[in-house]
Amino acid sequence: WRYKDELFWTLRFRYNPAGNEEEIYKYVTVKINAKTGEIASFYISFPYNENEKPVDDREAAKAAVEDFLKRFKPDKYQLVELTEGPEQPIVPLITADTELPRLYYFRYNRIVNGIPFPGNGFTVGYDAVRQMVTEFNMEWYNVDFPSLEGAITEEEANKALFRDIGLE
Repeated sequence: WRYKDELFWTLRFRYNPAGNEEEIYKYVTVKINAKTGEIASFYISFPYNENEKPVDDREAAKAAVEDFLKRFKPDKYQLVELTEGPEQPIVPLITADTELPRLYYFRYNRIVNGIPFPGNGFTVGYDAVRQMVTEFNMEWYNVDFPSLEGAITEEEANKALFRDIGLE
């Protein structure tokens, strides 16, 4: 279990301004490390309104997310790198009268000793209609990494793989 020594609180809030069960709710969920008080994730849900149109494109969303991370997790932001490519989902909630998605997702992988650490880092969701981060999830293992001293290179590892095991 990756968090065997950690304890977390999960808090869920629901807002219904009219107090009417038929009203549309707003939700917030927050996961907090119970030992350190650090926020590990949050999700903010707003009612969907088809009349509201996205304002930000992907570049504006990315800039806003990076600004958020620099302020929200400044120490850890220095240790991550944006992952680009097919593993980078874009949620195309596009309506007929707009070409911009309502939501963008960005994945930042942790970098340890110059090596990407997949599965560790941040996933951030950005609402292009409200122009704000509405989702944040941090996977950050609290482990000591071994020294790279004496480690072989990737090229040497590949040579050993094909020499000792081969390809069938």
